[in-house]
Amino acid sequence: SLVKQLYSSGKALWCDTSILNSTAINFLKIVTDASFFGLDSNLYNLQELKNLNDTLLRVPGNKTLLAKAEWEFSKSSISFFTHLKYGFINHDISDSLYYQLKVDSLKQEDIEQIIKSIENNELPSGIESLEPSFYEYKNLVNSWKIFLQNRTISSTRIDVESLKVDSFDTYIKTKEALILYGYLDTNLVKTDSGWIAVLKQFQLDHGLKEDGRVGGASAHALSRSNEDRWLSVMSSLETLKWKKKEAKFLMYANIPSYTLKVVENNEIKEQYKTIVGRTINRTPVFDAKMTYLIVNPY
Repeated sequence: SLVKQLYSSGKALWCDTSILNSTAINFLKIVTDASFFGLDSNLYNLQELKNLNDTLLRVPGNKTLLAKAEWEFSKSSISFFTHLKYGFINHDISDSLYYQLKVDSLKQEDIEQIIKSIENNELPSGIESLEPSFYEYKNLVNSWKIFLQNRTISSTRIDVESLKVDSFDTYIKTKEALILYGYLDTNLVKTDSGWIAVLKQFQLDHGLKEDGRVGGASAHALSRSNEDRWLSVMSSLETLKWKKKEAKFLMYANIPSYTLKVVENNEIKEQYKTIVGRTINRTPVFDAKMTYLIVNPY
């Protein structure tokens, strides 16, 4: 098994002679914040890992617990690094009526990199080497980490309707939503200029027109919970792992942001607004080699 390959040197990876080592503690912190990478901490037996750490602090040197900790942390690390590089959904099973969680997809070079990062207590560099290098993935992960810094993932939401329905109720609900989602301080609610500036920042963050007005698109965005946003990020990061974007020159359509980007050597050279489909008439998703491009057919 892949867990066995981690111990090719015969050394313990996660424990010293009595308790968990610093690498294990760092891995515990990373898994606790798995949502930063668009992953779910519950997939990695987080509570069991925490319990093992707490118990070993109370009963240090217990060989049975140390052996169990090595097994549990190794098993969880294999799952975490697999999902980090290849995604957590086994999407290649096209004849299945349901998706399965992906396990044991790591290659030998991946295992070697993981062992190196564990033994040297360099998990962040190990993560960076295994994650997709495509700029869109990196940009989304970094932006999402910033978004989560002072916010919690909650399913609570405020239903906001556009100004066309009821302007007074719309502004009341907009303020409530901005407070709930961690954008607005209650002290800024008292001044129109204060909370409208925050609304414009919210619109900027969500790719909306920064006009400080609550139209249909802004009302929809304000009505989404932070959990909704997390699920959207999780879905986007997952699909970006399924196929490597290795071409030196490509045109990449980001459907959620309504943009078409010209990418050369993993850097954005040009960016354009574009039109995409709706839920009932979706924009097709595909990869293909372009032989020609019609700029203006009319």
